[in-house]
Amino acid sequence: MRSVCHTAIAAIVLGFTAAPLLAHEPAGIVVDADSTVYFVHFTRNEIWKIPAGGKPELLARGDAEGRLSVPHHLVFGPDGALYTASDRHSKLWRIDPASGAVLPAFLFAGVVPTIGAGGDPFTLHPDGGLVAIETRQNAFSRLVYYDTFGERDWIAGETWGYRDGTLAVARFESLHGSAFVWSADGALYFTDHGRRVRILHQGAVRTLAGGATAGFADGAHDDARFDHAVGLALDPDGGVFVADAGNRRIRHIAEDGTVRTVAGSGARGDADGPAMEASFQSPSGVALGPDGTLFVLDHDRDLPRVREIRAGRVRTLAVLD
Repeated sequence: MRSVCHTAIAAIVLGFTAAPLLAHEPAGIVVDADSTVYFVHFTRNEIWKIPAGGKPELLARGDAEGRLSVPHHLVFGPDGALYTASDRHSKLWRIDPASGAVLPAFLFAGVVPTIGAGGDPFTLHPDGGLVAIETRQNAFSRLVYYDTFGERDWIAGETWGYRDGTLAVARFESLHGSAFVWSADGALYFTDHGRRVRILHQGAVRTLAGGATAGFADGAHDDARFDHAVGLALDPDGGVFVADAGNRRIRHIAEDGTVRTVAGSGARGDADGPAMEASFQSPSGVALGPDGTLFVLDHDRDLPRVREIRAGRVRTLAVLD
């Protein structure tokens, strides 16, 4: 098993940008430079968009060929297109954000990468390759890289478990259902087992915040607790917003690892209003708009909602049935 060139990984830049929880919690929400929001409706095999100040519009729908069959994650590629994975055939799909055309996402050699179930996280390298996971509980958990010719390289992790350190000794628990986000200096932020937020940077893995047990607690570093943390979004100051689905809250981790809650009372519901009084069902994805508005993908079982957090208040933008 070859190790990917870590210089290349470090050079990646930001360019993409108590009911039972869902088995594969979707984290599929992104926003572009014009504040258009794109998100998944995984039970209907659809991708929707909300133009700034507009109403929800259907962008793309799955078909008999398996396109968009149960989409979960959604990312922008270096070409400006949207990419998502499908549970069916484990394929990656490219979606034109203007026309909604859906095509297999080919690498340079004409290979359509197989990256696991649609609930598995992935992200795109500016060279057209991708970063994905390989994981089996209590066995192994790895970050892997596919170059533009479809060749697979190992990045980090092997034996299932938990350990910070250099790539050869780093250990991950469950990366299934995680989310990836890149910082401007090439650091990869991701959630591990829904309980920790970790960072891969310049050949080393470290834990930014969270601990071994699920729960709810604000505080510093390993004093903080999350419960099924899924979606991530970076802010311009080096902090990271976290969609904490199990706690029904939106959390923020400062650059120094201090965690605080920025929205959500913890009660299950759909109440808008002041951020700390608002309620969520199961917030799984977050995306930060160019004006600082934070968009949240929230789920009531199979019903997706898009919420926004602006100026200390939560407001519902869309509810799809």
